Amino acid sequence: MNNFNVFEASNGLEALEISNQIKPDLIISDILMPEMDGWEFIEKFKKNKSNKNIPVIFLSALSENMNLRRGMNLGADDYLVKPFSTKDLLQSINLRINRYKQQVNDLGKVQQNLSKYIPKVLTSPLLSIIGFTDLILGDFKNLSEDEIKNYLGKIKSSGLQLQNILKKYILFTESYVLSQNETALENIELIGVKDVKDFVEKIVKSNFKSSDRLKDISFNIENCNVAIDAKYFGLIIQELIENAIKFSKPNTPIFISGRIVDFNFLLTIKDYGCGISEDKIENILNYEGFKNENSGYQDVGLGLIIVSNILKIFRGKIHIESQKNEYTSIILSLKIYNR
Repeated sequence: MNNFNVFEASNGLEALEISNQIKPDLIISDILMPEMDGWEFIEKFKKNKSNKNIPVIFLSALSENMNLRRGMNLGADDYLVKPFSTKDLLQSINLRINRYKQQVNDLGKVQQNLSKYIPKVLTSPLLSIIGFTDLILGDFKNLSEDEIKNYLGKIKSSGLQLQNILKKYILFTESYVLSQNETALENIELIGVKDVKDFVEKIVKSNFKSSDRLKDISFNIENCNVAIDAKYFGLIIQELIENAIKFSKPNTPIFISGRIVDFNFLLTIKDYGCGISEDKIENILNYEGFKNENSGYQDVGLGLIIVSNILKIFRGKIHIESQKNEYTSIILSLKIYNR
């Protein structure tokens, strides 16, 4: 039918057995069925982690809004009320299958690129920890107290670097999965951030108070409320300021500005560091790494990828403008929150 290979089941129990034998690209299910109804079938089907992202379309004569919400809460991607047209059904099928295949392709790209770069960024701090530990253990009796403290300080610094990388990887995984799940996005309870000017300034000053670069940072932000969770917005600010500091030299300015444009809040963070070449900008958001040629620090670009994923969750956008060895501007677009 329409170039699809279709497998039929007379009830939910039979559908579970068939779906365990094949890997469907999409499920179309009625709700009122004998032995196992559509609600129970989808609940059991989605409990299998490998089925989490397989799209599901409910077809039903139950038109009440509470039934639609129940279907979406169980993980359905669409809910068509009988009678429906063949055109509407095919449009929904094609949209969901194409989106599912794109997600599978994107996930494959993510896994390939992360498997290539993650070992590189983990190796450096691990080698440092092992190396300085060997120095202490191998020559402990001949080392002075100051030398031992120095080596221990380097071990701690490398441990913190490793911890930061692992935290980013966990946050990346969380944000990526959530950004790809439309049902989860619809169910996010949004509170929003009030007084964005004060919020941004507090996040920067509290997280970078011990940095000698705090004096390089200046603010020019219009105040408003923005439609994003405070926890995630704080993580975005920390990540972007951390990048601005990492990829620019001391005593060069970092500007944080915000303005309201057509019911959107545009937040710009600009530094005058090594910059990013045009071809690298796309690579970063496609899970490729780039290198800070000033410091030799190898970065998988996870920070900007995390920022992009979080913004997608809250219907925001990211835009990058940069000139190699001149400047980088990260521009975030967020909806204004009026509640």
